[in-house]
Amino acid sequence: MRKVFLIFLITGIFFCETAFAEKFRLACKVRAFDLEGTAFTDKVRFYNSVINLDVDTEVGVYSPDLKNETTDEVILHGLWPKTEFLDPKNLQWQNELLISDGKENSDPWLMYRYESSISPSNKNSENILKIRIKSYKRYGDAGSPRPPLKRLADVKNKAKEDYPGEYVETTFNFRFNCDKTSVF
Repeated sequence: MRKVFLIFLITGIFFCETAFAEKFRLACKVRAFDLEGTAFTDKVRFYNSVINLDVDTEVGVYSPDLKNETTDEVILHGLWPKTEFLDPKNLQWQNELLISDGKENSDPWLMYRYESSISPSNKNSENILKIRIKSYKRYGDAGSPRPPLKRLADVKNKAKEDYPGEYVETTFNFRFNCDKTSVF
């Protein structure tokens, strides 16, 4: 009787699709060609900076970058402070980031909309972080100490970035190679 129970238990474990939560940290170094489509000034501003993400496959993704007020990496990934996964199995999420001039009671002047995902790489301790800034919308004057990302096309055409209140669709697609480390 015990042998039969043990066989059923082992068989059940093999065929069970129980997902186990995983916690890890990603450190994504921004390289020269990772910011395709951005202005040269943004490439210089972010070159060799590191995007840090803490991932819990049951809860979501969080970035400790927001604790450092001297960096702008939060503009690249848009996590302020965290978001939940749309699809925890595939580690995909969407989020929005509102940026203001930092003055008390001021309205936001820019909103970014992000679609992001994390996927394994061919290398053992490396993952790929894909970030798509789907759209952004201007609300008013850009008087922020943290300037927004500039599209290369806007710089080349020497045009104004956007008209207030209008959305610009599919602005940036980024891909970063990230080192995966153990529990945070």
